[in-house]
Amino acid sequence: MSEVSAQSATAGVGFANGTLERPSWALAWRLLVTALALIGAGLRLEQYLFNRSLWLDEASLALSFMDRDVIQVLTVPLLSNQSAPPGFLALVSLATAIFGTSDWSLRLVPLLTGLATLPLAVVLANRAFASGIAKIAFVGFIALSPVLVYYSSEFKPYSSDALVTLALLCALAYRDTRHGTSILAVTGFVGIICSLPAVFLVAPAGCLLLWEAFRQRAWRRVAIVFACWAAAGAVHGAYLLFAGVKRQDMLAFWQGQFAPFPPHTRNDYLWYPRYLAGLIYIAFRQVGTAYHWVLSEWSDWKSWALTLLVCDATLVALFSRRALAVISFAAFVLTVLAAILFVYPFSGRLLIFLVPLVFFVIATAIDQVTRLSATAGAILVICLLALPVQLAFATAQTPLATPDMRELLRKVQERRQPGDAIAVSGWSDSMYTFYAPQFGLDKSRYFTVPWENKFEDLMGPPEANHYGRVWFLLAFFTYQADGLIAKASAQVPVLYDWQQDGARLVLFDFGSKKRN
Repeated sequence: MSEVSAQSATAGVGFANGTLERPSWALAWRLLVTALALIGAGLRLEQYLFNRSLWLDEASLALSFMDRDVIQVLTVPLLSNQSAPPGFLALVSLATAIFGTSDWSLRLVPLLTGLATLPLAVVLANRAFASGIAKIAFVGFIALSPVLVYYSSEFKPYSSDALVTLALLCALAYRDTRHGTSILAVTGFVGIICSLPAVFLVAPAGCLLLWEAFRQRAWRRVAIVFACWAAAGAVHGAYLLFAGVKRQDMLAFWQGQFAPFPPHTRNDYLWYPRYLAGLIYIAFRQVGTAYHWVLSEWSDWKSWALTLLVCDATLVALFSRRALAVISFAAFVLTVLAAILFVYPFSGRLLIFLVPLVFFVIATAIDQVTRLSATAGAILVICLLALPVQLAFATAQTPLATPDMRELLRKVQERRQPGDAIAVSGWSDSMYTFYAPQFGLDKSRYFTVPWENKFEDLMGPPEANHYGRVWFLLAFFTYQADGLIAKASAQVPVLYDWQQDGARLVLFDFGSKKRN
């Protein structure tokens, strides 16, 4: 029997002021929960259909699917030092084999996993919470969270990570049902293969199963489940060993995103509350890509108010002694410990798998609060949903865009003359490489300007190779090249200069270079 059903034989009916809610409310709760899930699906589909241009990280990963079959994808290291779990790569390989290597097919797996979080959220809410208010809160958080909506249309495995988190919670919620052992075994197997951070939830889940087996003297379920989970771990481990990302490269990229321990300075001590506020910001307020640097918004009053509220909700949830809430908190603690040990960064998009756990803990606390006062629970839900609702519907009016490399290449295609060369910012090279064949462009008269944006890196190749007209394309961090372009413009005539939404295209005429 589930935690909720053990507390009340009327699962799906909430509590208010110590008494059961009227049964007539049950249908209203179900309709509202369904409506929230449908709204969440609409938001995800709209962002997907908007079909923004692949940005740096997406294009870097996409290059590994252009000329490889599934065997090569899984056995040869990914290009551009990218990393993704083998299950995700296999599913994407299947999609590209069927539909081709396009924006649409590459993002199909993230979309489907993002959509799948919604029915899973409904199932978990109905199983784990007694009050309709808590169910609405949990499904509403999952459906409207801007970061979960956005990553449902990004070609990276973070949407899959969130789905695996929810799937594991669901499997645990149904562990005592007739098919609970099979559900746990299969869900854990697939989850571990499809999500690297799944281990942070699997570990405390395994401890729960061991504790229950010890108390009940029933070890069969543990043996079956652990065998399946260990097999999945072996598969994922083999992939990391033969084709995974290099650890030293990962440590270098995420430097500064690991927890200082033991803390020595004031900044070291502040790291913990600051990055906790960052996690809460990602869950409720992150719009667009969750980068790995600290945002000033993490320290505004909204973030601190939300963080304090989540901390209070965590205490309430832990005192409720509900197993899933304790496991959710344990997964968070393990993630922090991994950051202390330099195993897994506690930062940005790598924490999206924790977002459903944050929402689950809050909904558990709301479920407890609603037992005492339905009004207090409803007010709390309205306050917490206000920000994601506002951001989600603002995004619905104007879907999130990224610098559009396709538009840059379209303009080059329309205006290009025979003999023109192309220079691409190092930040934009993977984007150009992915899209260029679609516009009849190649790398025959081509060079990159590394991300440091040194003057000689732009001026040297045209002079050495006697290029005349040179197109300079930037579709990421364009502001970093403003000084370079201004300095080059003082020596080389500019025939065309176009910029919009983080993309810039400059046509230099090196054949008419100004003499000093």
